[in-house]
Amino acid sequence: MSEAATLPVAVVGGGIGGLALAGSLAKFGLPYIVLEQADALTEVGAGIQIGPNGVHVMRFLGIETELARDAGMPEVYHARDWKTGGTLYKTPRNPAFAEKYGAPYYQVHRADLLDTLRSTVDPDRIHLGQKVTGLEQKDDRVVITTAKGDTFEAGAVIGADGIHSAVRRNLFGDDKPRYAGIVIFRLTAPIERLKPHFKDIGSSTFHGPHGHVTVYPISGGTKVNFAGAWETDAWQEESWSLECGKDEVHAAYAGWTQDIQDLIDASDRINKWALFDRDPLPAWTKGRCTLLGDAAHPMLPFLAQGACQAIEDGYVAAALLARSGGDWAGALKEYEQVRLPRTSRVQLGARARVASMHEPSPIGRMIRNFNYWIGSLVGRDAKRFKPDWIYEVNVVSDFPGHG
Repeated sequence: MSEAATLPVAVVGGGIGGLALAGSLAKFGLPYIVLEQADALTEVGAGIQIGPNGVHVMRFLGIETELARDAGMPEVYHARDWKTGGTLYKTPRNPAFAEKYGAPYYQVHRADLLDTLRSTVDPDRIHLGQKVTGLEQKDDRVVITTAKGDTFEAGAVIGADGIHSAVRRNLFGDDKPRYAGIVIFRLTAPIERLKPHFKDIGSSTFHGPHGHVTVYPISGGTKVNFAGAWETDAWQEESWSLECGKDEVHAAYAGWTQDIQDLIDASDRINKWALFDRDPLPAWTKGRCTLLGDAAHPMLPFLAQGACQAIEDGYVAAALLARSGGDWAGALKEYEQVRLPRTSRVQLGARARVASMHEPSPIGRMIRNFNYWIGSLVGRDAKRFKPDWIYEVNVVSDFPGHG
């Protein structure tokens, strides 16, 4: 094995994708370090959905039991009317997903997911407060410099540092993400503050004009997660930690079902941020450096696949490095070739889905809802998108970490 292959893989970013990668590298016995610009590994936010394709990696990492401990496992997903709250269509999730795709569908708090992933990583290999400022590729290694003036050497570098990725900027230059014209409101509400029937609402998305709201139980059913999307031309600050008042959210969803108003009132804190994404890149990799997750393919959340695709990325990158025989540059190029087409399809699919969910015209919504109803009558899946191509993928079986 070459000397470069004995150097660590540098994982830049300690979020969900970066920790999934680091945990996978550890599982395969490869050396690694995690460089995180923040001073602590914390996750601000609310709920997140992990489909079967992401759960397969959780199983590989040996943490599905921990993931499931506080997760919600919805039996049915409901699409609901924004004004009445009535069901437009419903589709089974659990145990149907496990039977069809080999793994269930979980809904968890982001902080719980981050804690679970962190348990797979050696804390001594995590370097906090290390903002990457430079990458210098040599023949057999990459020299990384940080804002602290520290230097690290790695056999490969994988940027998992989000939509404003420093690694991406170093590899491909500076560019700006695209504002999607949508603001997201996120909150959680304790179930005891809500009316008893909220336990029956379960996992639901309220489809309305110019927006939608997704709700589901998290934290062992003790809380309800609210993720609301609202179309606006106002350019908002992109931040997970920007707070807003209840009046602003009530104004966005004025006229929507009382259940939405009750959730807003029951919350203690509401975060908001603007949605950004980018067009798919033609390439992620240069030599011994590549990208992962939002750094490579930032996507809108309307297929609930941002985290899952980053988790898939992390496993595949680690598996290909593990079976590369020390050719880490070749492994990263192969990783790009197998992952870029799939993530690009998810990126564009998430963009496309918003049109029907946010139908502004009353006539358009009537036609859409009629089609939902007809589909239900004839026993056809009433979904406007066909998810098999997303959920049936099992990267663990597709890319074993050996030749």
